[in-house]
Amino acid sequence: RHTSERMRALAKTMPTMRVFSSLADASHHLLRGEHQRAADAFTRVLQSHPPRGFLSWFIANAHLANAFAQLGQHERAKQVCS
Repeated sequence: RHTSERMRALAKTMPTMRVFSSLADASHHLLRGEHQRAADAFTRVLQSHPPRGFLSWFIANAHLANAFAQLGQHERAKQVCS
C-alpha cells in the first residue's frame, strides 16, 4: 500500500508517473485477493493506452490475465494472453 501512496504523490508532480500509480493500485488489489477490483483497474489502464504504449505493458497484461483466472474467467484470461 505504501508504494501505491508514494506513486500517487509522484503522479501529482510528474504526469508521466500516472500510469504507474494506477498500476500500483491495481497490483495492490491483486495482492489483497480483490480480483474483480484488480481486473477492473488493469482493464482501465490498458484500455487508456495503446498496445505496448508504456513500460510494463506486458506485465500489466499478465496481471490482468491472472486476475481473470482467479475469478474463474479462464477464457477471458486466454484472450488477454493472445
